[in-house]
Amino acid sequence: MNKQKPLHDFQPINAATTVLQGWYESHRGQATLQQLNIPIRRMTADIFGYYALEMGLLAPHQTFLTESRISHHIRLGSAGVASPFIDLSSHWTALPFEFGTIDLVLSTHSLELVADPTLVLNEIERVLMPEGHCILIGFNPYSALGMQQWLSNSPSKLNFPSPWQVSQWLQALGFEVLETKLLSYRPNWGGMRFWHYTRWWERACQKARLPFSHLYIIHARKKVTPLIPLGAKRKWWRSSVLRPVGSIAVKQTTSNKSLL
Repeated sequence: MNKQKPLHDFQPINAATTVLQGWYESHRGQATLQQLNIPIRRMTADIFGYYALEMGLLAPHQTFLTESRISHHIRLGSAGVASPFIDLSSHWTALPFEFGTIDLVLSTHSLELVADPTLVLNEIERVLMPEGHCILIGFNPYSALGMQQWLSNSPSKLNFPSPWQVSQWLQALGFEVLETKLLSYRPNWGGMRFWHYTRWWERACQKARLPFSHLYIIHARKKVTPLIPLGAKRKWWRSSVLRPVGSIAVKQTTSNKSLL
């Protein structure tokens, strides 16, 4: 049964997504989209199932599951946003799916666009099957864009949860965090020539795992502890382990006489 969630916590998405969409429309954003395909393709290579869900800011514009082995792909847009590339529209805090029906959820920047990100994670946990996979893409609060939002006084100011905070929320929901990857370290200034020149900086920062990347990717798996029924209690005086030594010796002696 699909649980109904309150919708008052959803921010006005038109004003809030302007900043994020503007970042992806820049040359560094377009280059980052190409970078995202590589780790996502690797993370989803061994994931099988029937249904995969793409939701979040990039779902109406970009798909990352073109090489996925899952049979059916569903692209979910936010309520009030029309796009010919989406299959459904819904609030991310009230996903229109039954409990335990999705094998893979790929969410792009859905945590930044709600007042309470844990409600989105609760919904993802609800619709995922046991051992289902979840991939979250978000902006790092320690990046230049994150610091800009932190210092902003705009009413459409976005709150970026850190990847370490998101990992703690996932673990509290019973997820096993398989991998956390930081991506896109190159600075925001300069043109395309400067962007290509700083490839060495991207490789060096990824190797050192410095915390001020623009994006993070978290790959987690839903873990469900099976309920093992306890068997009937055995009475200790019927156990062969506690049988007196004398009875065993008598049986052995009897068997030896019968062989003679």
